Amino acid sequence: MKSRTKAIGYGIIVLWMFLPFIPVFIAGTIATVWGCQLDEGSVHPCIVFGKDIGRTLYSMGVMGWFFLFTFPTGIPALIVFSLVVWWRNRTARNQDAKTESGDSDTTKQDWVLWLGLASVLFSFLTSIPALIISARARPLATRAKIGATVAIVTLIANVVLPIAIWLLRRH
Repeated sequence: MKSRTKAIGYGIIVLWMFLPFIPVFIAGTIATVWGCQLDEGSVHPCIVFGKDIGRTLYSMGVMGWFFLFTFPTGIPALIVFSLVVWWRNRTARNQDAKTESGDSDTTKQDWVLWLGLASVLFSFLTSIPALIISARARPLATRAKIGATVAIVTLIANVVLPIAIWLLRRH
């Protein structure tokens, strides 16, 4: 993989992770320059060029809370992208070695990689929303049903897919 492609990929993921802070910094700068009060508690009036932009500044200021969503989703994206970069580099090295020896079949290795990545991503995508939903579910029986469903899905993602990967690697 080209270094420019890697830099763009990592840049996009890091931008996604810290994107909610951009409006916060802009709102803070505007509030500081114009001498306005800005906090998360309530909307404060801020007159700029004869117009009250306090509500807009407040909205921009609380966008930083989206960080609680973007940062945790960016970490697995960084891990998956790093694994893809590593795998592509490894495959390219193996391809070069196999081309020299005359063998160039990497289809099975590609399946193993994508099943492994799917297992990791699937278990992350099922566990986080399920934890949020189960924390908000009021009756205890509902929490138990959600927990059982998550356990079954996680079992499939973390046991069945790795067994499939092992079988593919074995043959």
